[in-house]
Amino acid sequence: MKMLFRRIFEISDIEFLNENIRFNLNQDLPQIEICNEKIGPFSRGVTIELPRWVCDKLEEQGYGSKIEDIPSIVWISKLAWSESRSQAIMPLEPLFYAKLRRMIRILRQRASQQSDSTAHKDYEIVHMYSLDLVTSRLQKIVKASLMAPGKLEAITNATDEEKFLFIILSKLINSWSKAILEVE
Repeated sequence: MKMLFRRIFEISDIEFLNENIRFNLNQDLPQIEICNEKIGPFSRGVTIELPRWVCDKLEEQGYGSKIEDIPSIVWISKLAWSESRSQAIMPLEPLFYAKLRRMIRILRQRASQQSDSTAHKDYEIVHMYSLDLVTSRLQKIVKASLMAPGKLEAITNATDEEKFLFIILSKLINSWSKAILEVE
C-alpha cells in the first residue's frame, strides 16, 4: 500500500516539475535543446516561461532565478490553523502536496547541510504544521468515507491525492463492513 501512495505522490511531483513558471535571466542564454525542443536564444534581463525542472537547472547553472511563490512558515501555519477550525475540507491550490513536499525536502536539506540552528528549527516547525494540516484533513476524509462512501461530492475541496485516498478508504470500509455482516 505504501508503494501505491508513493506512486501517487510521484505523479503529482512530476506534474509540479512540468508546470511552467517564469524565470528571470541575469545573463544571455544561448539556444539549448531539451527533449528535442529548441529553446532560445534569450538575452539578459528577459523573463521567460519554462517548465519548473528546466528553470531549476538554469538556476543551478547561474543563468538567473525563478519567479514563483515560495511557501513560507507563515503560509503553512495559516493553512494548518484554518483547516483545524473548519468543519469542511478547505480548498488548496492545485499540486499543493507536491509544493509542500518540495518545501519540506529543501528545508531538510538545508538543516542537514548547515550547522545553523535556525535551519533545523524552520524544518521542525514546517514539519509540525504540515503534520497538523494533514491530520486535520485526514480526519475529515475518514469521516466522509464513513458517512458517504465513494461519493466524491462529500469532499469537494479535496486534492486529487486525497480523492484517491477517499476512494480507497471507502472501498476498504465497505469490504470490512460486508465481511462482518455476511454471516453464514
